[in-house]
Amino acid sequence: MYKWLDERLDLTGLYQKVLRKAFPVHHSFFLGEITLFAFVVLVLTGIFLTLNYEPPSARSSSPTGARYPPPTGASFT
Repeated sequence: MYKWLDERLDLTGLYQKVLRKAFPVHHSFFLGEITLFAFVVLVLTGIFLTLNYEPPSARSSSPTGARYPPPTGASFT
């Protein structure tokens, strides 16, 4: 089937003419593709985390939350 289509439509010539230019086979291009993929993952996870962020509860009076007790012994106010 492929040979029949290739004879009539010249798919091999089309492949060599068009697709080889769009996807070069040099190792330095792969570094750019990896960088682009990492950037896209970074942006998508950043958007996901931004949309699903829940701020800490408002009942905590200290800026660090309730993890650290207030200092004792000296008055800071």
